[in-house]
Amino acid sequence: MRGWVRVMCLWLFLWGSGGGLWLATASGEEAVRGDAQQLLKHIERLTVRVEQDVRQARWEEARAHYAELADAVVALTRRLPASTEGLHAVFTAVLEGKRTFTRVRPNSEAMLRDALRVRLAADALLSRQQPLWKEYRAEVEGELRQLRSGVVSGRDWLKAYRRLADIYAIVRPAVVIQQPAEDVEALDSLVRVLDRSAPQVDRAVVWEFHNRMARLFELAYETSATPWLGPSSVYAVVTVIAAVVFTVLGYVAWYRYRLEHRP
Repeated sequence: MRGWVRVMCLWLFLWGSGGGLWLATASGEEAVRGDAQQLLKHIERLTVRVEQDVRQARWEEARAHYAELADAVVALTRRLPASTEGLHAVFTAVLEGKRTFTRVRPNSEAMLRDALRVRLAADALLSRQQPLWKEYRAEVEGELRQLRSGVVSGRDWLKAYRRLADIYAIVRPAVVIQQPAEDVEALDSLVRVLDRSAPQVDRAVVWEFHNRMARLFELAYETSATPWLGPSSVYAVVTVIAAVVFTVLGYVAWYRYRLEHRP
């Protein structure tokens, strides 16, 4: 009988330890996520300020707010997991934006573009299910129709391509964070070829660009990145493990009890 009691005490200890581990893990993840969400809201506000400053030609204020925006995005990368390629894309976007904002002659269009790129990249670090860069899907589909029509009919397709290339340049840092590196590299290679050789480029290259852009945004909507492992997921894992442990320990206790009370 005493052996059975010891087994049950061990089971209760393991159950309590598992519950404590789950609470600590869930609490830590929630704290990190909450901190990251607050920082992302701050980044959103700074992006709006930068846009307002640029549109009103307040160049010094725009530079100051962009510097603050860049620091906030770098701080966000320290709180959230990302691949080496993703981090490189974020830092590259931040540095390119700094160069744009420190030019002697301000370029408002480039400033707005670079601030938006950084904002989308920051959002992609946290928003795994519905990131902002996916909202370009409808615009991309419209331009792909124009590109397809131009290639098929033999009319000028360069305007549609250039608009698509501009969109890709804006969303690229965010895409690198969330999409396979080989897909991004393939698109980068096609863009380089088209920028260098259009309109004399082989139409097969144009079709390949068309198909990969379509696939990028279709896949982005049909499949989701691995969601954040929140408390419910952790609890489910702990529950399954605890159920297995309980079953095994219950059988051991029953077997020991039978041995101790065998006539």
